[in-house]
Amino acid sequence: MPSANPPTPLPASPPGFQLRELAQFPENPVRIVSTPDGKSLYVLAIQGNIYKLDLADPKSQAPRKIIDRADYSTHVGDVQTMGLTLD
Repeated sequence: MPSANPPTPLPASPPGFQLRELAQFPENPVRIVSTPDGKSLYVLAIQGNIYKLDLADPKSQAPRKIIDRADYSTHVGDVQTMGLTLD
């Protein structure tokens, strides 16, 4: 989804590291969790939706919504979710 405001350029990376953009999201991400094998990232957006990024497939860099907040919450109104973990 193209943004009305282009993303801010990434800062310089520390020595020995490389920073790169993996994806642009349609809503603000607030938490990121890696799978134990490092092949996927799960991203929680502030509105409560959860996205998955498949790192094993470089062609699949678009975030894919896997859980919609409406599927697990009946709250009406503004939502700000802040916690995400894998067990």
